Amino acid sequence: MSQRVDRAVELPGDFFLLLNPGVESEDFAAHAFVLPDERQIPHGHGEQPGDEQEEDDHAGQPIPDNTEVDVHRCDLIRFGLTSKSEMIALFLCPALCWPAISLARMIKTFLLIFNPAEAWDRIVRARRSLIFIFVIYLLPLLLATSLAAGYGLIHWGKLQGTMGFPKRFSLNEAMAFEAAYVTLSLLIVFIGAQVVKSLGETFHSRNTYLQTFTLLAYGLSPLFLLHILDAFRPISPWVSWFIGIMLSWGVLYHGVPKVMEPDPSHGFGLYLVTSIVLCLATGLTRLVTAWYLQGKLGEMGPISHLNL
Repeated sequence: MSQRVDRAVELPGDFFLLLNPGVESEDFAAHAFVLPDERQIPHGHGEQPGDEQEEDDHAGQPIPDNTEVDVHRCDLIRFGLTSKSEMIALFLCPALCWPAISLARMIKTFLLIFNPAEAWDRIVRARRSLIFIFVIYLLPLLLATSLAAGYGLIHWGKLQGTMGFPKRFSLNEAMAFEAAYVTLSLLIVFIGAQVVKSLGETFHSRNTYLQTFTLLAYGLSPLFLLHILDAFRPISPWVSWFIGIMLSWGVLYHGVPKVMEPDPSHGFGLYLVTSIVLCLATGLTRLVTAWYLQGKLGEMGPISHLNL
C-alpha cells in the first residue's frame, strides 16, 4: 500500500530509469520483445510509458502454400526468375504490356503535336539510346497504327475503281500491306537519318547519327499516327498523308534547333531542306501504298501474264 500511495513521486523516476514496473496499471496490453536468440520475456512485464506499439513487428511466419500474391507481371523482370511460373510470366510480360506501351507512345505523339517545345525539351534531356527509341517508341507506334488500319481494311475495305466500289481485303492481303508499310516507314527513318546527317554537315552542323535518328523517329510520329485514318473506307490515303506530313513539319520546326543545335543563321535552312526531303520520301511511299489501296496496282497485271 505504501508503494501505491507514493506513486506520484516514483513515476518520474520510473519513466527515466525504467524501474519499479509494479506501479503501472495492469490493464495495459503486454508486448513481447524477442531477443536475437529468440528467447521471449514473460508477458508479466508490461510495456513502459515511453514505448510505442507498432503494427506487424512480430516474428515472421511461414507463408502457407495456398496463399496468393498479387504482383504486376511486368515487375517480374526486375528480379531473378527461377521457377517455371515466373519464367512463363516473363515471356508473357511483353504481350501483356504491349497495349499500354502503344497507348503511351500515342500520348507522346499528341504531346509533340500540341506542345512540341516542352515535349522536345524532355526528349533532349532524356538522352535515349537508339535501341530504346526504336524498341520502346517507334516500333510500338507503327505496329499499333498498322493493326488498327489492317482491321479497317478487313472489315470495311476501301473504295476502288472509277465507280468507287468498296473492296474488303482478306487477312493475308491486309497483313502483307501493313508489313510493307511498316518496313518502308522504318527504311525512311533509318536511311533518312543518315541523309539528314549529311545535310547537316553542309550547314556546318556536326551531328551524330543518334541525333538525326531521334529527330526523325519523333518528328515523323504524327505522320505514322495518322495512318489510323486508312482504316476508314471513305477517307482517301492522300488525306491521311497530307494531314500527317503537315503536323510533322510543325513538330520538326521545334525539333531541328533543339536536337541538331545548328548555327542560328543556318537553322531555318536546315529545317526547310529536311522537311522537303522527308516530304518527298514519304510522298513516294504514299504513292505506292495508295495505288495498292485504290486497286491501281492490280490493273497493271502481274508480270507472270507476259508472254516471254
